[in-house]
Amino acid sequence: MTYSEIRFIIKQTAEALLAELGGVGLFHYGRESQHPLEGYNQPMPQIWMDPLQDTTNYGTGARNYPITVGFFEQDKSSSNAEEQAALVEKMQVLSDKFFTRLSEHDEFEDITVRRTPLYRHTQAMLTGVVSSFTITTSARLC
Repeated sequence: MTYSEIRFIIKQTAEALLAELGGVGLFHYGRESQHPLEGYNQPMPQIWMDPLQDTTNYGTGARNYPITVGFFEQDKSSSNAEEQAALVEKMQVLSDKFFTRLSEHDEFEDITVRRTPLYRHTQAMLTGVVSSFTITTSARLC
């Protein structure tokens, strides 16, 4: 599986999920510093994917892709701990739906996801969860 194939499957999964929510929300792929620029004043929820990296074992032909995807909702400066916890839980539910759907693809059927809460991220004041996981594929070597 190639870089663009992985990115396409993740984007397609995110956009299908956002469409189920009534077509609102935003999927953005790019560097962490680009996310706030693209996401500022955009519809919520937002799903952000950082650029892919890979590690290749040229002896076995295995390629590992550590992947980071964030799920965010609009927070406000006056929110209290309970309100923030509700936003995090809402984004955990969204990420559960995302990863359940993503796991229907063979390459993603056996992934373990680590989620970390993130509060009032960037000037847009986004709260949610950052999810990280790794997939292993066969590298297409020369």
